Amino acid sequence: MSIKAVVITISDRVFNEEYEDESGPLAVARLQEAGYDVGEVRVVPDSIDMIRSMINEVVSDGVCIIVTTGGTGVGPRDVTPEATLQKLKV
Repeated sequence: MSIKAVVITISDRVFNEEYEDESGPLAVARLQEAGYDVGEVRVVPDSIDMIRSMINEVVSDGVCIIVTTGGTGVGPRDVTPEATLQKLKV
């Protein structure tokens, strides 16, 4: 049985299809090469509530490993660390 993993790209521009996600598919490929069961990249905007909701959704689906990419800059909407801090074990 393989371990389920997911990649979540957090970006307003990717979510709004203004920008192509390059890091999400790369992370999926690396996880698959390592033998993890990974589906398509999930994309959410820079929103604490949407990020937390997506994390809850994938955990409910039995995902054991969550990789996030994006949303970690210095702008006011880059809220990934704040959104994940209470949800994930690091």
